[in-house]
Amino acid sequence: MGKIKKVISIIHSLGVMSIEQIEEAKIIIEQEETFSEVQKIRFTSLCNWAIKTKRRYQSGKREV
Repeated sequence: MGKIKKVISIIHSLGVMSIEQIEEAKIIIEQEETFSEVQKIRFTSLCNWAIKTKRRYQSGKREV
């Protein structure tokens, strides 16, 4: 249950961040040595998804 709450919290945080802030967070995470490679890949994948979704909504296109 704690893992699900953590993921929801991360997704919420990405939802309120701007695209620029998400891109900066990706760079910081990729350079951080305390995270494993798997954690880095998962986080950057979430960031990429959030950026893609935000750009889609900005352009008025929504996937159904």
